[in-house]
Amino acid sequence: MSQEKKYQVFISSTYTDLIDARNAAINTVLESYNFPVGMEMFGADNDEQWTIIKDLIDSSDFYILIMGHRYGSISQKDGISFTEKEFDYALEKGVKLMCFVRKENVATLPHERDEDPAIKEKISQFRTKVTTDRTCEFWDSVDDLKHKISNSLYKNMRKHGGTGWVRGNQISGQLAEEMAKLSEENRKLREENESLKKVTTIREPNLKIRLNDIEIDKIIHSQAILLKFPILSETKKFTLPSKRYKGEAPISPLSNMTLLQFVGGKKPEDFFNEYNSDIDALTDADISSHNKSLQFLEQLTKGLLQLKIQIENNGTALADKVSVEIKFPEFISVIDNNSKFNFEYIKNNLEKKLINLPTPEQRSKKYLQPDFYDSSSFIKGNNLALNKLANKTVRDHFDKDTNVIHVSIDTLLHSKREIFNNYDIFPNSKGKGVVEVNLICSQYLSLKCYELPIVVE
Repeated sequence: MSQEKKYQVFISSTYTDLIDARNAAINTVLESYNFPVGMEMFGADNDEQWTIIKDLIDSSDFYILIMGHRYGSISQKDGISFTEKEFDYALEKGVKLMCFVRKENVATLPHERDEDPAIKEKISQFRTKVTTDRTCEFWDSVDDLKHKISNSLYKNMRKHGGTGWVRGNQISGQLAEEMAKLSEENRKLREENESLKKVTTIREPNLKIRLNDIEIDKIIHSQAILLKFPILSETKKFTLPSKRYKGEAPISPLSNMTLLQFVGGKKPEDFFNEYNSDIDALTDADISSHNKSLQFLEQLTKGLLQLKIQIENNGTALADKVSVEIKFPEFISVIDNNSKFNFEYIKNNLEKKLINLPTPEQRSKKYLQPDFYDSSSFIKGNNLALNKLANKTVRDHFDKDTNVIHVSIDTLLHSKREIFNNYDIFPNSKGKGVVEVNLICSQYLSLKCYELPIVVE
């Protein structure tokens, strides 16, 4: 007897700009053998129909929001779009949310974006509400959206389930008899299984992943990757210094002058005009760029966390063609020290953008005591693993377009492990989200998916 549940999925979006996206979402839900519902099916687009909308959301097991760049029809009663009202109501009722937000920089047609500044501000506030404190998927094309909805539906229906629907003719008066029959069959199967265990040793790989020593398939409530978002203090920001003029400070007496000054060297006062000209040459854009670079350096140095990825095989057999994907949310940046874009490269490039304004005293000293640098002192050693080229069976790299670390291992013997510690992470902004980890090997029949919370305070 089959009692497979079918779930009702409410699809919410603006309409005219997202017709193809809505159709893709509806087809994806139908292809998963579930029921899509949405207000375009009922023609409800005014305040009098709000009761119907709420009833539909109340009876739904899941809620999908597809967000583009239009705000949609606005309720005359409260000045909020029906799409945002639907989102707020689903959130209030505790319906499981799946949010898919169109990327900001994607190419669009004129009718797909609101240009009214007041409406654009409402869209921005709504987008902030949707993407704050929850996991969202960002999409650019209809095919991309359909793929992400399909994956999200599968994960959420498997993980959360819901009340759902069951055909009435699947429940009959013979239920008790059939359950008793199934219970007896189950008992016999358990006995046979126990007997087989006694005479057979099952050999199979058992892959475990740890991120910074957190075993991701056994996460307890309080476990998460924690980072701090350092704010640059006002005292560290660059402000224009005062100009210098001769006569403001007494000239150093002869006894305090260096020999080089005495025989024709330059004093700090000789550099006042050059120093003042450099101050005049600085623009607001220069100062803004300097302070932004300082903020990034603050994040890079004080918010940096080394990422340790450990993959081990605790099973009784070899695992081959192991593939791991580790996807980070958008508020986290990843530094791949396997590549030339490593920590030192990023840090040096930020430092090059800083304003360098030597004081007259520093200029005088440099004039009197020229620096002779050994260029080799600027070449800092970088002990990169370079993807472990000596061992072709292990490879790892970072894809910056998707914010995903890819790891592949040709073979991993039982009781063995591989450690990857050539990555650093640091925060782009404060936020809460999850690190998504997907794991597969030749011996596994399906992809194993995990989520590890990550918080930037």
